[in-house]
Amino acid sequence: MSDKLVSNAQFLSFVRDGGYEKQEYWSSEGWNWATGQAEKYPKFWIKKEKDDFALRLTFSEIKDLPWDWPVEINCFEASAYCRWLSAKLGQAVRLPTEDEYYSMLKYAGYDETQDFNIGARYASPTPVDKH
Repeated sequence: MSDKLVSNAQFLSFVRDGGYEKQEYWSSEGWNWATGQAEKYPKFWIKKEKDDFALRLTFSEIKDLPWDWPVEINCFEASAYCRWLSAKLGQAVRLPTEDEYYSMLKYAGYDETQDFNIGARYASPTPVDKH
């Protein structure tokens, strides 16, 4: 299990590699979503120029996408990213189950008094390496 969330910078590699256009990375339901929405990158990214993006937040936009923040995507996109990364690394990469996720938090000693942004305690994400 990765010790950090996937950042916008890491996900950009999937976008640049045409991940939204390659059906082999998507479940059938995910592919229907991706093609039905005509997505080419995450919904909260705002395309400015070539690989230049802004980020849409709840009440504002950030002019330059914070590349070290976690990417905000849905389960279809996350699963497709895992399949793409598996192909790139030559080893299985998948999302944890809910039980695995909570076991990991418990193993790591997480409790609600700590200063983590798990569960989006703060209004916006924080850099993936902050905590």
